Amino acid sequence: DFRPVDLNSAVRDSLEITKSRWKDDAHLSSIHIEVQTELGDILPALGDASEIREVITSLGVYFPSSDASIYGIVLTTLFQDTPRVLLLSLLSVIIFVLLDFRSIRKSLLVLVSIVAGVFWLIGLMAATGQRFNFYNLIIIPTVMGISIDNAIHIMHRYQELGKGSLRQILSTTGVACLLSSLTNAAGFTGLLFTIHRGLYSIGLL
Repeated sequence: DFRPVDLNSAVRDSLEITKSRWKDDAHLSSIHIEVQTELGDILPALGDASEIREVITSLGVYFPSSDASIYGIVLTTLFQDTPRVLLLSLLSVIIFVLLDFRSIRKSLLVLVSIVAGVFWLIGLMAATGQRFNFYNLIIIPTVMGISIDNAIHIMHRYQELGKGSLRQILSTTGVACLLSSLTNAAGFTGLLFTIHRGLYSIGLL
C-alpha cells in the first residue's frame, strides 16, 4: 500500500530522530558535527516504510535490522498509540473527578483548568517551533495528572468557605498550589542541563 511521502520531511525527521547519536554522542568525545541540508521543492514520492524491513531474494526473505529501523518501528507504534493513551488518561481523570465532587458543574470547572493547560502547552510549542518526539510525549499526561491536584484543592477549599472567599482562597491555598507547581517545574528544569536532546526536550516543555 503506497502512500505519498514528503522526502524533505523524511530527511528532516531522520536528522532529528538520530541527532542523539551523531551529534550528542560525538559531543561527549569533543567532536563537533553540523549537518547542512540542501532541500528542494520536489513532489512527494510514493513509498511504503515496510518495504525496507524485508528483502526478498531467490534464496529467501531476509529481515535487515539496524538501530534506525527498530527505532522507526517503535516511534511509529508510539505515535499510533498516543491518542489512545491520552484519551484513556483524560477519561480516568474525568471519572475520578466526578466520583469526588458528584456534580457535573463542579467537575467541569475543575476539568477546564486541565484542558486550558494542555492547550497552552500545545500553543506555546507551535509558537516556538517545538515538536513532540519519542521522549517528550509523556509531558501531556504528566501535565494532566499534576495540574488536576491544584484545581481539586482550590475547589474543595471554595466549597468549605463559600461565596465571596475567592480572594482568601487564592492568597492561601492558591499560593500553596503555586509553590507545589513550581517545585514540580524545578525538578524538570534540571533536564535542561543534560546533553541528551530527548531529555532536554522534556525539561524544555
